Amino acid sequence: MLLIVVSEVAATTVNMDTRKSLIRMKDMTTKFGIVQHSNLEVPDTSFYYSVDDSSRGLIALARCSDKFQMKNVADVYLSYAEGAFRDDGFFENYRSPAGVFGSRGFGENENPGDPENPNLLKDCFGRTVWSLAEFAASEYSTRERSRAKTLIDLALGHINLSRIDTEKSLAFLGIGLSKILEDDKRDYVVEMAFEFGEKLHRLYEKHSDKDWRAYSDEITYCAARTSHAMLALGEALKSTEYIGIGMDTLEMLNKYTFDKNLMFHPIGNGNPDANTTGTAWLGKGKLMALFDAQSVEAGCAAEALAVAERLRPGEGHGVLAKNGVAWYHGKNSAGIKMVRPSGAVYDSITGPRSVNENCGAEPLVMYLNASAAIRNMAV
Repeated sequence: MLLIVVSEVAATTVNMDTRKSLIRMKDMTTKFGIVQHSNLEVPDTSFYYSVDDSSRGLIALARCSDKFQMKNVADVYLSYAEGAFRDDGFFENYRSPAGVFGSRGFGENENPGDPENPNLLKDCFGRTVWSLAEFAASEYSTRERSRAKTLIDLALGHINLSRIDTEKSLAFLGIGLSKILEDDKRDYVVEMAFEFGEKLHRLYEKHSDKDWRAYSDEITYCAARTSHAMLALGEALKSTEYIGIGMDTLEMLNKYTFDKNLMFHPIGNGNPDANTTGTAWLGKGKLMALFDAQSVEAGCAAEALAVAERLRPGEGHGVLAKNGVAWYHGKNSAGIKMVRPSGAVYDSITGPRSVNENCGAEPLVMYLNASAAIRNMAV
């Protein structure tokens, strides 16, 4: 594992649960990235790394940077993005346990998936640019932040933006562009943000009806992320229309995912229960799957609701955002604390009283990101 030097930047002011999880993130980081999977507290270093996990980790570091900094960890995640950058502007997702990017790092029976899967590349591009934008606006040093800014310019300058056309890739990049616009109002950045906002707007118009307000006919992984993107783009571009769409779709999602006691229930990726023929996720006119209910969904919901609270304070979004984070602390259908005493986080709720004991990178960093998102809310 990597030897990490933790900054003395007001470290003791970070919430103790969050601080434990930040240290857990450090402990899961090697010189190649953050380990993707873990059997409880034991990281599985035989498994491949993912740029998505390093990107989420970079967001977590950025959001806590005014309180707690881990410069060596930041260097690992920045180096991952730099090494993963391709000539066509995309980012390699996979990195082998030996540190080799792309399919060339794996044996014939070890390849984790098609590295040229276009939808995967699009999602990785959007999430990576978003993470770099968050880090570029952080409290880390000018030198460290300049690495992120340089890579953002390279990525946006190389990519054929017409290739970014799936719902989630548009959402990830939309959030990233909204962050970039906080400090960079260059015409081409504004135009790009409007372009992706309009693509999401068209998806909303295509798939929505009086009973279904969404960007597709099936709501899947990272359910609240596209609403988050429309809210963020609306705020950055001062578009009341985009904010209205984001609120509309988020409120429909809330009707499915929060019960009368305001407990959060993630959309699962398995069948709703043994007595139905429902499919995974949540489809138009179908039952919502309850299990496997992944930790990532609570984090996505909390982040989107925190933005909604900022835009329309006092309408109840902040309470729901905090309940999204409370899901990790036992306010969930299983009544199980998803954050372990070590700071590790369970992957998902698999049944009425059971969890997936894979305490890997994704649930950990999503918990950190959601906790940071609600930290400054007045609710």
